[in-house]
Amino acid sequence: MEDIHNVHEKNIRKPPTFGNSVGQMGYSEFDGNDEVDRQTPTTPFDKSLERLSKLTKLSENYNSVLSHQTNLYDKNKIAMYEREIATLKSGNWIIPNSEIRGLTGYVCKRCNQFAFDGVRNIGYDMTMQARHTCDEEKVKSIKMVSIQPSVIWNLNDSTAGVIQGQLNYLMQGQKYILATDISKSFDSLERILNPSLANFLLGIPDRYYMYSVKSDEKIQWLERAMANLGNRTIVEDSEIRDFLRRVMSTYAIFEIPCGKILRRILIKITI
Repeated sequence: MEDIHNVHEKNIRKPPTFGNSVGQMGYSEFDGNDEVDRQTPTTPFDKSLERLSKLTKLSENYNSVLSHQTNLYDKNKIAMYEREIATLKSGNWIIPNSEIRGLTGYVCKRCNQFAFDGVRNIGYDMTMQARHTCDEEKVKSIKMVSIQPSVIWNLNDSTAGVIQGQLNYLMQGQKYILATDISKSFDSLERILNPSLANFLLGIPDRYYMYSVKSDEKIQWLERAMANLGNRTIVEDSEIRDFLRRVMSTYAIFEIPCGKILRRILIKITI
């Protein structure tokens, strides 16, 4: 069965390899003679300084063009700078690694952007999906095509690998998953509200992603976690990859059918 996605007319772009500093990192296509130096920094601190330097240079170029704009070319250049500056300001800041409690990622099928970011406070910080804004200029160059499920799986696996690489840097050593049954919160709201509104009020998808498990779906690491609620459950690297491939995040709510009822289990990757 095929799924429908938007893709670039040339190719779907492969997710980039991210460095050690955590910040929003989407595909940024800033081209031209005014482009800042792209030399690869050697340390996390250098990477952070590079972002700040880039923002400073963009601001200077923006102000320079703004002061003497005379034609349509200058106006287009101003708009380009404004978009780039807004992207950097909204998504890139220095977060000490010790304060990061998780990662949230998102693949937008409308504009073919992939990004992830660090999360300090799970359940309060916004997910990457909630933070994402499509670049309408890119959307105009994209057309709708039909993509085989195998291609979608490979894309999700590739992006999950990028997130896992950053996770391994931030949380070194053996990984675990910690499961908590939060079904009562959903049950209470759904007695008086429809499920969609209840999900919205409980922060889905702005604060948490939700993954609905099919009734015939068998996920071994999920079954072990449910049998060990409230305690850490050891998981292998391949199981972490599977977790990230399903939800693009190191934490999510899993909606699991159990007979005639639905259980909602919050699961986090931890150490």
